[in-house]
Amino acid sequence: MSALIVYFSTTGNTETVAKRLAETTNFPIERLIPAEPYADTFEEKMTRWHQERDNDLRPDLSTTVDTSAYDTIYLGYPIWSNNLPAVSRTFLDTHDLSGKNIIPFCTNGGSGFGQSVDRIRKLAPDATILPGFEIYNTLIDHSSSLETWLEAQKK
Repeated sequence: MSALIVYFSTTGNTETVAKRLAETTNFPIERLIPAEPYADTFEEKMTRWHQERDNDLRPDLSTTVDTSAYDTIYLGYPIWSNNLPAVSRTFLDTHDLSGKNIIPFCTNGGSGFGQSVDRIRKLAPDATILPGFEIYNTLIDHSSSLETWLEAQKK
C-alpha cells in the first residue's frame, strides 16, 4: 500500500497524532497550512471557524500536496463544532481522490467524528472511506490506542 498522511492542526493535538502515525508506519507526512494563519486565541479561532462554516468557505492553502503517487490518504484534522474544518474541506475540494482510499483520523473534545466523515463522503464521492481513528484530546499523550488501532488494521 502506498499511503500519505495529510493533516491540519492548530493546537498541536492533531499534529501529535499525525507524527505518531508517521513514526509507526513510515508513511510520508504533509501538513495543510492555511495561507492566512488562524489566530492563537481559542475565541478568535472559533469566530473564524464559524464564519467559514456558516458561509461554506474554503480558505486558501500555502502548502501544495501531491497525492498522485498514493492509493491511500490518511486525513487528519481536529473536530470543530462537530464537523470538518474548512482547511480540510479545501484540501478535499482541490484534490482528485477518485479511486483512492481515505482513512480519517481526528482529535476531538468528546464528539468523536461528529459529522466529519459524512462531509468527507460528500466532498470525495469517488473515494472509498475506510474506518478511521478518533481520540479525545486529553488522551493523546497517554494512550496506546493509535498503535492498537493500526495493529487491528493489519488483520
